[in-house]
Amino acid sequence: GWEAGLFLWYDHREKVEDVLEAWAEVFLEEIRLTVQHSPAPMITLGDNMDQLMVSPDLFRRYALPYYARVARIVHDAGKLLCVHWCGRTGRLLPLLPGSGVDVVEAVVTEPMSDLTIEGALAALDGRVCLQGGIPAVLMCREGGSPDDLRRRVDHIVSDLRPRRGFILGMSDNVPPNADFDRVRLISEIVNDSNA
Repeated sequence: GWEAGLFLWYDHREKVEDVLEAWAEVFLEEIRLTVQHSPAPMITLGDNMDQLMVSPDLFRRYALPYYARVARIVHDAGKLLCVHWCGRTGRLLPLLPGSGVDVVEAVVTEPMSDLTIEGALAALDGRVCLQGGIPAVLMCREGGSPDDLRRRVDHIVSDLRPRRGFILGMSDNVPPNADFDRVRLISEIVNDSNA
């Protein structure tokens, strides 16, 4: 578990770092094989980043160098690098520009975290594309009304539309208990805004 892992890291840092490096080498070889054999224009890491599990200091020490290694492989193949960050990430997002990451997807915003979409975009400074903005909880009856969802999407579409480096999407995934009429509602709002 995570708690035991932190104690091991604290008590036996060199050994834990040796294990981390061995894992990194395996994952890097997987990335090399993927970019060599996949026609996909973008490679996504399923890292599920969360600042409650990875502090900014740990992120700087371990994640940033790893991202740089992955980015070299991915970019040398002419592809984009995307990371999946569906946790609380407000303290980590400002560290992402310059990391080699091109896209961060599934960034969770309010009311699921204390991060606003504007704050997330400001932290990325137009240097990393953000995909997200629609809190997954608003897709469920328990998370708010269809009017709450409409207001959120209207705000994003009308107020953030001129922003570069932003792709409207779900903050994480559409939950299994979603009201799929709400998925259609998002399409209608977006299509109406393009009319």
